[in-house]
Amino acid sequence: MRLDNPLVVQWEYASEERLSRRNQTYSDLSEGDSPEDVAFAAVAEVRPSRFLEIGCGVGQFAERVEQELGAKVLAIDVSERMVELTRARGIQAEVADAQALPFADGEFDCVAANWVLYHVPEIDTALEEAKRVLQPGGRLVAATIGERNLIELWDLLEAVPTHGLSFGYDNGAAILARHFRRRRVPRRDRHGRLSRQRLDARVRRRHDHPGPPRRPSPGARRPVPDALLARDLHRGEGVSSNDPRLVAEQYATEDGLAARASLYLHTAGGVDARDVVIEVLRGRAPKRVLEVGCAWGELAKRIELEASCEVVALDLSPRMVELARERDVDARVADVQALPFEEDSFDAVVAAWMLYHVPDLDLGLAEIARVLRPGGVLVAVTNGARDFQELWDVVGRDMSARQFTFRAENGEEHLHRHFATVERRDLVTPVAFPDSEAMRRYVGSSAWGQKHLDRVPEFDEPFVSTKVIAVFAAEKAA
Repeated sequence: MRLDNPLVVQWEYASEERLSRRNQTYSDLSEGDSPEDVAFAAVAEVRPSRFLEIGCGVGQFAERVEQELGAKVLAIDVSERMVELTRARGIQAEVADAQALPFADGEFDCVAANWVLYHVPEIDTALEEAKRVLQPGGRLVAATIGERNLIELWDLLEAVPTHGLSFGYDNGAAILARHFRRRRVPRRDRHGRLSRQRLDARVRRRHDHPGPPRRPSPGARRPVPDALLARDLHRGEGVSSNDPRLVAEQYATEDGLAARASLYLHTAGGVDARDVVIEVLRGRAPKRVLEVGCAWGELAKRIELEASCEVVALDLSPRMVELARERDVDARVADVQALPFEEDSFDAVVAAWMLYHVPDLDLGLAEIARVLRPGGVLVAVTNGARDFQELWDVVGRDMSARQFTFRAENGEEHLHRHFATVERRDLVTPVAFPDSEAMRRYVGSSAWGQKHLDRVPEFDEPFVSTKVIAVFAAEKAA
């Protein structure tokens, strides 16, 4: 039974009885901090003046925000009864759908959607709506449950919950990354617990007084464990290489990529990182390889032909996937943070110049490790902090302001959290820009360099700058 089934949601919240019973049960049995307190703290950090709660239930959280933070609070719910109960607390509430919010653009500085998004049939539509009504820099606070929520209870009752979570502990960060930029509260996990002594006592009473089995409803609004994910809209200060909107803009067409790829026409000796990737794969003789962030499929095709293996390629950009397919590559639109494959599906994964674009790097690396077979290898390519330092010095770009989540200097640290062994090979390659026009094409090929275009100097002789790259081979435990 899926929790985003509208009929299930309608039945579940037609009255307050089941919700009140669940909340009281959690209150009686839970130990540790309240998950509502964690969500409230994330809202309080924003100090909102106008606050919207989506899926307000009986209105308790909305009332707390109004009373303790002094915010102007509006609340919505699809249940007429929940709206009635919220209004009884003096909160302005109305019946409305998260997928079509009846508010103007930029009307709120904070929106909360706690234990409700897994009830929404079209989660991406709802998140776009939440983003639309938020002011620039506004925050969405979303709390949810995990697939293993209360697993000890279900084990004790010899029952298997089959929620089918469209927005949960395991995939929430990846889904939010499609719409929001992570800022001050990237993710808080709370693994609370139910008192085993109290739980055993309730189960004993159940056995002493048998009756028809009654499982708690899966639509609980106070689950443990849970995940709280807070995302803020991009304010525009600084530029992050893993900002999903900037990445989408960068790879919506092939123009910028083509300008950057043309650098290989101007290399003055040195080793091509793509050749190193092929070399590593040939040494492993994989049968099936996944490339994440395949761009136009040039490397994927080389791997297929030169490493003699089956290749599947993924990219977030529909245009990149289209171009890869034109090379007869098996390419698909997908997110490395939520790979659409079973465990142990590939002998090797290639991630070339893309991991620094991933909003939740650890989630992406965990997904890669999951789909790798035991003993499989991830081959990851990235740039160093001093990549093209001479070029950026000439145009006056301050590289210290650039946020680079996965680079040559910190790649091993990130990879060791997910893989048994990590090997690194550093490549330093001189690149000769033949004229100022070639340099201008490169500098203007990305959002990070465009504002420095007018600083590109005129020159007649080749300008040499240093390309700094690291190739990592990270092996999954056998």
